[in-house]
Amino acid sequence: MGLPHSDPVDFLYPEGTEREREQARRWVIHLRLLQSESGPGLMPSVGVGRVHAQRELDWVLKRRLLATIEALLQHALSTLLPVDSCIGFGRPTLGHQEAWSNLESLRLQGWKVPNIPEPGESVLVSADRILEGAEALEFPADRIRLWCSRVERLQGSRVGSPEWELAYGQAAMEFTADKAGCLLDRGRVQEALDQLQEFKQKAGGITGRARMLIEWSQTILDAGCPESAWEDEGVRESGMPPTWSSQDRKRGVEEGLPAHLLELRAQCPRTLPHLRGSAMKRRVSVPTSSPLPSRGELGAGVLVHLSFDGDTTRIHGAQVPPGLHRSVREWHLSRDRSWRDPVAPEYELLLEGRAVLRRSAPGEPAPEGALDSASRALALIPIPSSGAHGECAGWIQVEYRHVLLPSRGRLESWGRGLGEGMAHPPGAAAVEETDDAFPSLEASAPLRDGGHIFEELLAEVGTKLGRRRWWGFLVGADRLLCVGSGGQGLQTSAAGEGHALERALRTGGVALFEAPDVALAQARDAGSGVVIPVRLHGRVVALLALESDRRRAFRKRDVLRVERILQTRALALRLAAFRAWHLEHHGVDLAFAAGESGFERLAGRLRTAIRAQDPVLVSGPPGVGKRVLMRWMQFEWAVEGGGSPMPRACEPLGSVEAPSAEKMEAALEQPCALFERLESWPAELQRQLALALEYGPRAKVLVHVQGRLETLVRDGVLDLRLAHALANFEVHVGGLAERRGELPFLVPGLLRILREDYGGPLLRLDDAALGLFWRQPWEGGMSALKGALLKILLESSGELIDLEQAHSVLSAHGPGPTERLPSRRPCRRDVVSALESTRLESGRINKTRAAQYLGWDPDTLVARMQDLGIAP
Repeated sequence: MGLPHSDPVDFLYPEGTEREREQARRWVIHLRLLQSESGPGLMPSVGVGRVHAQRELDWVLKRRLLATIEALLQHALSTLLPVDSCIGFGRPTLGHQEAWSNLESLRLQGWKVPNIPEPGESVLVSADRILEGAEALEFPADRIRLWCSRVERLQGSRVGSPEWELAYGQAAMEFTADKAGCLLDRGRVQEALDQLQEFKQKAGGITGRARMLIEWSQTILDAGCPESAWEDEGVRESGMPPTWSSQDRKRGVEEGLPAHLLELRAQCPRTLPHLRGSAMKRRVSVPTSSPLPSRGELGAGVLVHLSFDGDTTRIHGAQVPPGLHRSVREWHLSRDRSWRDPVAPEYELLLEGRAVLRRSAPGEPAPEGALDSASRALALIPIPSSGAHGECAGWIQVEYRHVLLPSRGRLESWGRGLGEGMAHPPGAAAVEETDDAFPSLEASAPLRDGGHIFEELLAEVGTKLGRRRWWGFLVGADRLLCVGSGGQGLQTSAAGEGHALERALRTGGVALFEAPDVALAQARDAGSGVVIPVRLHGRVVALLALESDRRRAFRKRDVLRVERILQTRALALRLAAFRAWHLEHHGVDLAFAAGESGFERLAGRLRTAIRAQDPVLVSGPPGVGKRVLMRWMQFEWAVEGGGSPMPRACEPLGSVEAPSAEKMEAALEQPCALFERLESWPAELQRQLALALEYGPRAKVLVHVQGRLETLVRDGVLDLRLAHALANFEVHVGGLAERRGELPFLVPGLLRILREDYGGPLLRLDDAALGLFWRQPWEGGMSALKGALLKILLESSGELIDLEQAHSVLSAHGPGPTERLPSRRPCRRDVVSALESTRLESGRINKTRAAQYLGWDPDTLVARMQDLGIAP
């Protein structure tokens, strides 16, 4: 016999580890207690039955198992969270190794527990394997759903709210905290705080990490305000920040404080009491009129104050680090008129009328528009102008090298504090002077035509106007022109302030409000509204305002459809505004072929020439409208903001009085100089003008000559040096015989103008008569065409003019009309123009009408199309 053992476990289980032998001893003690309870003896009973004892043991072991599994999930998934994430799964009560050891000991007791991770197994795979067997281990269903949602979220899935048995239980609260943490990581601090507070109100309270996240959110929102948190008495007395002990740091790390909040505690010590997981007991609100602090008080890297100065901005002050001082001017130039770029934060600032907050993730570039390339967060704070009824007259740009930004409400309160005495923003005066700026619809024919364009558009898209009202506006040289309104809704409403017009005008974007807003609406009782801008080459030329007495009455797809169709009428609306200006300043109404592709190309070249620094030359034969086109360029140049307000009348030098050196020099001192018929100027004066143009005059110079530039030089009527100065931007305008495609548009327009001047019916030429006009060469230009139409108006007996009446008038005055164009060797331009002029609305070619315009047989047209290689 060997030596007696005091512990039978050591004798019976000599190969086991100390941990296994300790577990065996517990089983032995348990069995002894059961034996003592069930057998006879003198000891008093402790009242533990076999079944009850087993149930109690299983309950203890199951709690231990569930706590172990939860600790393993906490350890596993927490390793996948970045150090600056606000998401957290709580602090595990067991260490990682201890948790797996507990599972192994439970396995020895017969529990079916997950296996330990295999080599190379990922964390998410281990978590999935643990959760697969959790239901068999009687893991609570709500805890399983919670952890499954966390795994799916870390795998990149978008997890919705699960159905909880207890809608406001512990698992539901932790799920709400997870969602709030995701929102905080994306910078949506206010939204996260709203969700947490909503859950707290419905559940009657909140604890744990959810409560901590509420405090973090409030601290982040108030971090930029010196008065947002109370400092200790000693701090206020000494003026020194509170010390941050090693215990404070340890406690913050233990509670899962994200890295950027640890950084915040170091940079803003006043936040220390509120980043320890304890409730903030007192807060101080900032007055709405508080001035903007310095960037040092905000903890910001960059602070720039800008205001509008006409159609651009100027910097009132810039607080930047020394290394960025030289970059301020270059940055300001690069952001000039950035509010017209739909991706720029300035665009959103002016269109929405509220502060804009932008953040970038770690490793990503600085937000769009940032001055400091190291910035991670940017805020634009609007500064309202009292003269513009609260509309934006400037803004403050604040940048941070972390993602913690003050709340939007606090930022806007700083902007309101700086709003007194600010200048008017661009476009503000145009919207304010409504009585003078919006003439009645009977003021002029161009305004009525502009109104008809809006009416036709609304009829085409089928907009229902039973509970809606619309207004159409043209952008003039110095004001908005209201050209039409209508609809059955909001008929008796007094006018609102209508600042949605201003926002759409400045940004070129669609301004939308979905709830009643008197500041934005045209009508005071409007429930919702939208302002759709019409853009031509990036510049807003017209606005369509639609309002309803209901909220959210305008769907996005409908607005996009109206905007798309409205853009096709941009040139026609722009020309209506120019016609109104021309009629007011020069007393003559005009007609244009806005829908003709050739004229649209000409208009594009003229608008391109406007932006050029060099002089612009308009050349062409007499009577093609060169002077009118020069005036149009001057109108566009003035609207583009090229100079001071346009004079009430502007005749080109050389058109009314003889030119002289003194008059030429005086014209070049003006913002915009117009010169006419340079080929008829004296040679010495031409040389002086050439010298002035070579030195770069301050004025925008617009010139027109009779004929081609090279022809005039070859004929010796134009100085060669002057021709070189004018050669960069020459826009040649052909005669009406080269622009036959415009006649179907010009004839109805001229007839409307003649009716305005001479009265009588509004005439209309039938197709045959219009074809006769189309074939004529019109060597006298627009004057000859207008004269022929005037004779028809005076001699007509009805409203519809047929071929016989048109032929009679053209035969009685001058040589006989052209009956047909040459068909043996036709001009390709004429054939193409006839096909385009008679094209059906569906887009198909109408060969019969095209042949009628040419004066040919349809078979002849088909044959010549084949000869010229024109596809049918």
